[in-house]
Amino acid sequence: RTFLPLLFKPGALTTEYIAGRRERYLPPFRTYLVVSLLFFMVASILVTDMEVTVHDESTSTEQQKENSGTENEKFSCQEIEVGNLQFLEGRIKNACEKIRADSGSSLFRALTDNIPMMMFLFIPFIAVLMKFLYLFSRRKYVEHLLFLFHYHATFFLILTLNMIVLAIAEPFPLLVTPTTIIAVLGWIYIPVYLLLAMRRVYAQSWTLTNVKFLLLLTGYTFTLFLALAAATVFTALTL
Repeated sequence: RTFLPLLFKPGALTTEYIAGRRERYLPPFRTYLVVSLLFFMVASILVTDMEVTVHDESTSTEQQKENSGTENEKFSCQEIEVGNLQFLEGRIKNACEKIRADSGSSLFRALTDNIPMMMFLFIPFIAVLMKFLYLFSRRKYVEHLLFLFHYHATFFLILTLNMIVLAIAEPFPLLVTPTTIIAVLGWIYIPVYLLLAMRRVYAQSWTLTNVKFLLLLTGYTFTLFLALAAATVFTALTL
């Protein structure tokens, strides 16, 4: 009763939950938690490790001098200038050495472990953005939060299905093209789902919904980029 409308009726579960018809469905946060844990479990099994190619500048000092023009512009694991933040130098060198030693595998694994917490902190920030976008709609902050838990549950559910379908088709060349098309359609459905859900839940005109959709998408992309960058830096410094 929860997952079929979640996937095929954008915004329906949020509308039902806000209206008080909650007994038939999983609570939004529990739905998000179940699906996100499923996604990260499947991803840990199916996604291969990331590789990072580290250039050792100690073997090409002269070439780097020509490209940079000055010795102080170099960045390497052997010599890192941190300015007044000298206390970070040891952590940065340690992270750099670990990343170079295993081509980034340890960073990838640690980042995968940290992303669920990053998303848990990220969603409330997006709810603040939605509160601003719907400032005069008298919607409570928690309603935006419920909406986003349902949306991200759908997001992770689609990604999980994509990964499983592609993994199943990988050994069979004839299935690669149709499953790739299905995966692409899944990616296209994600923003379309968001637009349709916003229209259903907030019940505004298509013009207003489209404008707020574009603003939300812009703010979402920018905030997600900052969150991923912060998570990557934090992960590298705590390796």
